[in-house]
Amino acid sequence: MVQDRIDSALEELVDLTSLQKLQDDFSLATGLATSLMNVDGRALTRSGGSDLCQFHRRCKPAAVRCQASDRALMAAAAEQRRQVIAACANGLMVAATPIFIRDRHVATLFLSQALFTPPDEGYFRAQAREIGADEDAYLAMVRRIPVVPEDRFRNVARFFSHMARLISELGHRYWEERRLHQAIEKERARLAAIFQGSGDAMRIIDTEFRGREQNRRMHDLSGVPEGEALRRYCYQSFRHPYCGTERCVLR
Repeated sequence: MVQDRIDSALEELVDLTSLQKLQDDFSLATGLATSLMNVDGRALTRSGGSDLCQFHRRCKPAAVRCQASDRALMAAAAEQRRQVIAACANGLMVAATPIFIRDRHVATLFLSQALFTPPDEGYFRAQAREIGADEDAYLAMVRRIPVVPEDRFRNVARFFSHMARLISELGHRYWEERRLHQAIEKERARLAAIFQGSGDAMRIIDTEFRGREQNRRMHDLSGVPEGEALRRYCYQSFRHPYCGTERCVLR
């Protein structure tokens, strides 16, 4: 049951398949990587990853720093309730945009794997030694990271702020629809219990005087099972002296 607070995971509220396609097209057009992570740090969608970051995720010392960096950026974005742009623990630029639904932080949208200026090869050589990587192979991967002027990166990141807002609105709308649907189903079940449990014989008919539903007491009184009474004219299954006259109470 959906409560007044959000207990559902984002993947239950948003069409992740459509979002993945959007991110794939975005990464293809810009050369930048994107990902959507839930609050536990699990990637729900990911697109456009570089071989450098793939290496980082496989290399344990670098992966530990990646995970710590992801958590820190998510926490900062959630606390400030706005996009945060900073360098990750492995030296690449990241924009982290929080997604809130009904005031609860449910995920973070990342734009990442870029540099504002050509890489400082001394810095990255030292980093290669620190994590136990071959320096030349590591630098070759670093040189393939897109160099994007800061103002352009920020403009692209602004698009992600709008996307995060849209995801929040869609998730909120679907959550509200689910809550309303569940409330209707709960009320329907309550009314059905009253209807069926009543000691009075009751039948629901449409405007053409055809049966739509009847309770157990009506079945007992008329002797006509519900399956037979449905869609038949009411007087065909329960006759009264006023049936077919102007004194018919149903008129």
